[in-house]
Amino acid sequence: MKITHINLARGFRGGERQTQLLIEALADKTGPQNLICPKDAELSRRIQHNDISVENLTRPYLFHLNRCKNSQILHAHEAKAAHFAFLAHKLYSIPYIITRRVPNIPKANTFTHKVYSNATKVIAISNAIDHVMKQYDSKLPTTIIPSMKSRLACNSDTVRQLKNQFENKFVVGHVGALVKHHKGQQHIINIAQNLQETHPDILFVLVGNGKDEQALKQQAAGLKNVKFTGFVNNVGDYMSAFDMFIFPSLEEGLGSILLDAMDFSLPIIANAVDGIPDLVKHEENGLLVDAGNDEMLLNAVLTLYNDQTLRKKLGESGKSFSQEFLPENLSNKYISLYQSVLNS
Repeated sequence: MKITHINLARGFRGGERQTQLLIEALADKTGPQNLICPKDAELSRRIQHNDISVENLTRPYLFHLNRCKNSQILHAHEAKAAHFAFLAHKLYSIPYIITRRVPNIPKANTFTHKVYSNATKVIAISNAIDHVMKQYDSKLPTTIIPSMKSRLACNSDTVRQLKNQFENKFVVGHVGALVKHHKGQQHIINIAQNLQETHPDILFVLVGNGKDEQALKQQAAGLKNVKFTGFVNNVGDYMSAFDMFIFPSLEEGLGSILLDAMDFSLPIIANAVDGIPDLVKHEENGLLVDAGNDEMLLNAVLTLYNDQTLRKKLGESGKSFSQEFLPENLSNKYISLYQSVLNS
C-alpha cells in the first residue's frame, strides 16, 4: 500500500505525536510510509525511521499537491492537511481519509463541508468527536479509532534525581500545553492556593509550555507548592516521579497523555468532558470531576492523597486498561481500514 500521511502543523502536540506513532507502527508492519509536512515542522525532525520518507513542504503548500499523485491513499491528520488532501483528491482522484482529533464542529462553509463529505472515511478518536461529526453531517462515513499510548522512555538516573528534588513531597503532576481555555491549568493553581497552608507537602508540577505560561506563572506567584518545568523532552522521567496525575481540561478530544499516565500506573483525576470518559472510568482507573468545579477537584486530590490503597488500585487498573492502546494493536485497525478503502 502506498499511503501518504499529511500533517501540516509546525508544532508538536498530541496530534503530531499520534501521527508519528502511527506511521512508525505501520512502517514496522507494512513497509515504507510517506509523510508530507512543513519544512520547519518538529514532526519532521523527530522522524528517524528508515522506512519513512519525509517530504518537507515550503509555502504556499498548494504548489506541492503533485507530491501526492503516486499515492494510493492520502491520510490527513489535522484540518489543514484535510484541505490539502481534498484538493489533491480533486486533481488526481486519490481517495483520502481524515483523522479528526478535536471536539468542536467544523466550519459551516461550503468548502469545509466538501472537504469532509468527500472523504472516504472520517476517523474520530473518541465517541464525543464521532457524535460531533454526525451532528455536523449525519451522512459522514465515520468510524472510531482511539489514540495510542506512547510508551514513554525514562532514565533511572534522571528519575532518581527528580525524586530527590521532590523528596518528602506528594507530587501531583500534570503534562500539557499551557493553554487555559483548553487545558484548564488555572484550576490547578486555584486548588494549590487553598492547599499551600493546610497541606504544604503536596506539590503541583506542571510540565509543558504554551501561550498562557506567563499568565499562569503570574497567577501562581508566591506559591511554594507549584512548579513549572517548561517544555521537556523526558516526560517519562517526570511521570515516574509523580504520585498522581491531574488533568483539568475544559475541552479534550480524547487526552492521549492519560494513556501515558496509566502506563506509569498513576491514579488519575480528570474532568468528565468530551472524550475523557472514554479513557477514565470513575473509581475504576481514576476519578472524574465536573469541569471548572474547584471544590470537586480539590476534594478528589485529598481523597487520593489520603488513601494509598485507592491510589494503588486505580493505578493498577489504569495500567491494565492502557494495554489495549498499544501502537501495534491500533495500527492493525488502520491497516484494515486502508485495505477496505483500496477494495471499495
